[in-house]
Amino acid sequence: MLNYFDKLQRRVEKLRNKYVSQPRKAALKLAWWNLKYVFRKYEQVGKYQKADHLRIAFLLYGGMGDFLIALNYIWYFKRFLNDDSTEIDIFGDKRDFSALLPEGEFVHASYSKLKFSYTYDLIIRLSRLPELLYIHEGTVNQYAKQLLPLLEQWKKYKNDNSKLFQYKPSFDSLINMQALIQGRKRIQQADIGNLLNISEDFKFVPAIAVDEKDVLQKFGLNKPFITLNRGIDETNKCASSTKLYPLENFSKLVALLKKTYPDYLVVQLGASTERCELIENVDINLVGKTTLEDVKVLLKNSVLHIDGEGGMVHLRHALTDKPSCVLFGPTDSRVFGYSNNINLRSAVCPICCEWLHDRWNEYCLKTGKEPACLQVLKPEEVMKRIKEKMNG
Repeated sequence: MLNYFDKLQRRVEKLRNKYVSQPRKAALKLAWWNLKYVFRKYEQVGKYQKADHLRIAFLLYGGMGDFLIALNYIWYFKRFLNDDSTEIDIFGDKRDFSALLPEGEFVHASYSKLKFSYTYDLIIRLSRLPELLYIHEGTVNQYAKQLLPLLEQWKKYKNDNSKLFQYKPSFDSLINMQALIQGRKRIQQADIGNLLNISEDFKFVPAIAVDEKDVLQKFGLNKPFITLNRGIDETNKCASSTKLYPLENFSKLVALLKKTYPDYLVVQLGASTERCELIENVDINLVGKTTLEDVKVLLKNSVLHIDGEGGMVHLRHALTDKPSCVLFGPTDSRVFGYSNNINLRSAVCPICCEWLHDRWNEYCLKTGKEPACLQVLKPEEVMKRIKEKMNG
């Protein structure tokens, strides 16, 4: 449940990005939005009725990787709560990731819109950090006093770091800096005060609802295979990104893979051909030809996955302990990289540029176009690191 100021902030950010050179037009649209807000019919979330158990709503934001990390956090949260009667519902900001959820394990229900038909005892917004939006203190005191120290940690952190919440996601770079100082990974960022003791390995394991052998047989994968991904999913407004390894370099890398491991099939994954340019020399092109269930099976069963930092890397890490080779661009490998992976990033830039400017994922600060850090990461060096991992 977003209050007026939350909604206003999001509207201002949207207008600022869309009408950066047209402030008068932005002002008129914002004035009209405010006028409609004054006279709108307020959402009826229902008169509060106390239940015999705790009801919690988590509002989730971001792409698949963010969603997976949030679900892992909620798994730890439910364990910390240690109360099977509590109902936890998840709202996914217009994105449906319900296929990632194991039914009935620790989530009561999931929805793809940030609207709900009745009130909750706790409403928590969870992006990189948890933020308490609403609490019915009487119910929490009655059914979940063990949560109070955790909620106090959240409140104190927000008071001490208000700009991280006020200007998100623009200040995510500062959250990453804090993680570096504290020796924490992206998967651990939401664990304020370390009260949940989240490790860098997923405890939440996405369910696979199909027969794995059937999927492998359907795509002709009757021998060991390596998966690749070079693309951005539909949650990103851009079809390209500074996270992507240059297409020519990727094609050269595939040629090296096939020469070094001739008995392995090389399989390209991707959401669609509009967002994932085809890489030369691959054996099987599955771009735009898979469901999320298929992707889960393929990532779990491939010998190696090669990708930029993104949702598929996080999904594979949640499904298996087999390695990925991750080609890092603007995001920091020390924060986003898992220890069992091959995390590669050149030293051409002294720091990572994620959220150092509003269009960080569209162009490089150093070159003004393609990312310098990925341009200088040669296929031969990538292949050398892969061989060290595979043969070690």
